[in-house]
This record gives sequence, C-alpha cells and structure tokens, in this order.
Amino acid sequence: MPHIFIIVADAVYAQHLSVYGYYRNTSPNLNEFSKKSITFDNFYSTSSATSQGVASLFTGYYIGNYPNQAKENRGSLCQTLKLKNYTFLLSELIKTISFPKERRQCENTILLSYSGTDENDWVKIKSSLNNDSNKPLFVYLHIKGGHDPWILNDEEKIFGKNKIDIYDALLHKSDRQFLIFLEKIKKLGIYENSIII
Repeated sequence: MPHIFIIVADAVYAQHLSVYGYYRNTSPNLNEFSKKSITFDNFYSTSSATSQGVASLFTGYYIGNYPNQAKENRGSLCQTLKLKNYTFLLSELIKTISFPKERRQCENTILLSYSGTDENDWVKIKSSLNNDSNKPLFVYLHIKGGHDPWILNDEEKIFGKNKIDIYDALLHKSDRQFLIFLEKIKKLGIYENSIII
C-alpha cells in the first residue's frame, strides 16, 4: 500500500500560481512537481472557510458554509483508510473541523503542528515508519499559504511592497515549504512509494 500525503496550502488562488500560468514565478517548485504529476484545472474549494473546505476534502460531502447539513451516510477518508490499516498523522487543524454527523471522523491520530513546520513533526513521521514499516502512512500537512496575517520580512517581499505583491510573495514562500516537505519525504526513503496530493 502506498503512503499518502495530503498537503493543503490555505487561501491560495490558482490564478496567482505560475503553475497555472500566472505571470509571476510564484510556484517554481509546484511547476517542477507538476511535470511528473496530474494537474487539475477545474478544482474548487467547497467553502470560503478552511474548516468546511477541509471537511469536504476528508468526507466527499459538499458541506459549503453549513457544516452538519449532509444527510448521506457514507464513510470518510479516515474511516476508509483505517480499514486499510493506515497510520494517521494529521495537522492539528483537524481538531477544528466540523465533520457532518456529530462524531469526529479522524480520531485517534498522531497530531502534527498546525503548519507542519515543526521539526518534531518529521520525528513523529519517521518514528511511525520505524515502529511498523508494514503499515502505510496517511499524513495531512497544512501550509499557511496566502492566509492572513500577511507578515513577511523585507527580504521575503520579493515582488514589491503592495498588497498583491505581498500575497504573491506568501505563495512563493509556501511553494518553498512544499519543496522542503518533498525533500523530507525523499530523505525518509518513501517518496517513490507515496501518493502526494
């Protein structure tokens, strides 16, 4: 079974990513990654709110801005992967998700830092691999992306100092974080046996 990594960058508009033709080079690492990947041109979040959008991603429900409205009784991504014996390592953002129905759908997981930038996150991932190398991993990492507050050092403001320049620089910074994640997955020796979304 392959390992699965879901990497979500918050508050990112596709029209501001160079991988989708934006005139600024905001996503050079995604550009490179896309050469060996499937790229979706018509993907939209189901909600303007992070927690509902992530809930839809994990459940397949259209939740929109109204959590707990789904009436179907279908298994979530976590429920399905538990049946396949996956070990779960999820961004602590998962604790804020309003899943349909009243019970949590991704419980009993190893929690990672909100943004996945804590070095201890990768210690937990490596430890999970070492504890049972036969169990595949399901890892959800969350990157700040273009979400506010928009705080950058002057040297990170590579496109200028206007609001749109800072937003684009935040996307560029998130793209660098994505590369760091890929390098860490490769260092663990599981890159070739992983699905990275």
